Amino acid sequence: MSEDSIQNTSFNAFRTSQAQPAEAIERAQQVFLNSKHNCPILENLPIASVILNKFRQIIWANKMFSQLGNMDVVELIAGLRPGIAFQCINTETGTKECGTTENCAGCGFLNSLYVSYSESTQNVSEVSLVIMKEFKETAIDFEITTQNYIIDNEVFLLVFLKDISDRKRREHYERMLNHSLINKVGSVKGLMDVMDLKIDQERRNQIWKIITRSTKELFEEIQFQNKLNQAETGDLSIITERIESSTLLNATTANLKGQADFSQVTVQITEESEDFDLITDVVILKRILFNLTKNAIEATERNGGVQIWAKKIDSTVLFSVHNSLVIPKEIQHQMFIRSFSTKGIGRGLGNYAVRFFTTQYL
Repeated sequence: MSEDSIQNTSFNAFRTSQAQPAEAIERAQQVFLNSKHNCPILENLPIASVILNKFRQIIWANKMFSQLGNMDVVELIAGLRPGIAFQCINTETGTKECGTTENCAGCGFLNSLYVSYSESTQNVSEVSLVIMKEFKETAIDFEITTQNYIIDNEVFLLVFLKDISDRKRREHYERMLNHSLINKVGSVKGLMDVMDLKIDQERRNQIWKIITRSTKELFEEIQFQNKLNQAETGDLSIITERIESSTLLNATTANLKGQADFSQVTVQITEESEDFDLITDVVILKRILFNLTKNAIEATERNGGVQIWAKKIDSTVLFSVHNSLVIPKEIQHQMFIRSFSTKGIGRGLGNYAVRFFTTQYL
């Protein structure tokens, strides 16, 4: 295959569901294993390494990669695509359709492979995946290095994967905590400065109520961030208590009244909302409702409306947050990824945390 034909391959063509049969995979393995490019040191590298063909099928992998893919035997993953080997949640169990679903269009792993394939250059990027590990959804972050090679007219993609989940988790945790601390403490400081002025007692009482609410919100934010950090490392113990659904919804609207966008949007608890008791981790559920409603407010046009409600359905409960706008498809496919955000660096954990806690703990 020539360099020109590779560079003329479109991204959609690269996402093809077409795959090579087992015999072709075996032939490609021999081409690679018998070439001067094959170095035994790859097997012993302390980093996950994998060789793919032009259809993104696994030709060879070292043991670290196979363990990453929940398979100890390297031979079992030959011919699979990375998403299947990883058990990525966007792939259908038992198929080889990694890279072809709608959700795959924004996949950082796939895009990195395409850049190296089409531009014949080394590419280094950070990607986030959600995989099934021990029957639980697990967010994992990689630094991925990709490079393509042509050997005997066969195209190969050499991929190195460094697990940077711990570092990314720490960075996000510190950024989110600092973001909340700076905002809340700055707000409280400003209010305390006003308290030093000559103001009447009624105004002083109002400000004191705002200060009390702000410090409570800050404490709950720190609690929530600690819970998220513990949950991702498997150390979280859920603390449940009884609470009324109406209390949760009223707390959500009350906590949002200090937000800048709140005054421009109407947030309404609908008449159809039901009031009932439930037993849950209140800190987590409060934050989930806060995140969902805040995102809905931020995505709503000025003078628009957001509706929230709760319903009991048999032995389960439903909390819903709704506005009139439709989330663009390209965002729908990525909005629950750990590091994805449309709001800049340091954001992006809100929706991820909503999905993570709802599916894994509540």
